[in-house]
Amino acid sequence: GTNGATGPTGPTGANGTNGATGPTGPNMFSVFYNSAGSLADNRYLRWTSQANQEFEAQLLMGFTGTISNLNILLDVAPGSTGPTAYTRTFTIRKNGVNTALQVVISGSSLQGSNNVNIISFIPFDKISLLHTQSSINMLQSNAIGTAILKII
Repeated sequence: GTNGATGPTGPTGANGTNGATGPTGPNMFSVFYNSAGSLADNRYLRWTSQANQEFEAQLLMGFTGTISNLNILLDVAPGSTGPTAYTRTFTIRKNGVNTALQVVISGSSLQGSNNVNIISFIPFDKISLLHTQSSINMLQSNAIGTAILKII
């Protein structure tokens, strides 16, 4: 024979149990530096400028964490005179003191990275990026850079 009419929908079943919470993702972000002009010796890089005084370029940390993975790109290589290669050095400083997180770019190179050293900090530590050069006779260059801040 023929099928009968469909009956009423039954009650909704109980919800299942929740699955386990997944791992917390890393709390990381980049800090950016840009000289916004020709680099000068013993200057502190900021976003779109340089400063003569370190205090003007320091980042005040508001959490406990680390800074690492310093990467620098120049638009003009430091160059050389004869066998002597000029160098540009970029150093992360913490509370006015140089750290091991440093990038040295020399000769015909345009870029450098330090993905080895990790510097820890706590709230109220001050972080800055210092540029120094080996000679006043080197070609003028702009610089951009990034570093990774991680909240721990």
